[in-house]
Amino acid sequence: GLYKSDIVEKNLIDAFVPFLPLEKKHIKLCINDYLRQHYNKSDPMVDPGEEFIRNVANELEYFPPDTKLYSKTGCKRVGNKVDVLM
Repeated sequence: GLYKSDIVEKNLIDAFVPFLPLEKKHIKLCINDYLRQHYNKSDPMVDPGEEFIRNVANELEYFPPDTKLYSKTGCKRVGNKVDVLM
């Protein structure tokens, strides 16, 4: 990572912000946000509801294998998965 790299040590960047893995609850927020931005989720004719959000979240990959607590790809694949399942 960048934590002790030359670019940080020589002050070429201002801050190092580590990103933590996202849990399924965070992925559901990403799905909700994507729906709001791309499908006007506030429109009752488009609102797919919590079951759809849960189904999309369950289609994504998580780790570690025994608990599947963290998303392998964060929110990167959310848009593609929503578009396929809509």
